[in-house]
Amino acid sequence: MYGSIFHLHPKPGQKAAIRQLFEQWDRERAPRVQGFHAGYLFQPDRSSDELIGVAIFADRELPQERY
Repeated sequence: MYGSIFHLHPKPGQKAAIRQLFEQWDRERAPRVQGFHAGYLFQPDRSSDELIGVAIFADRELPQERY
């Protein structure tokens, strides 16, 4: 297993658009990405202007090749 964790700082009013983009990616692209297991988008309790994304793959090489 390999995971990638990333922080996003969206412009005001753009969080919903980012969530929609992640949902669209899960529906349309994730099924075609070899080794992709799951993706998550979190909003920390203590930070209203930040999102944290997590992508989980079968191994480290796969996201570098196809993601």
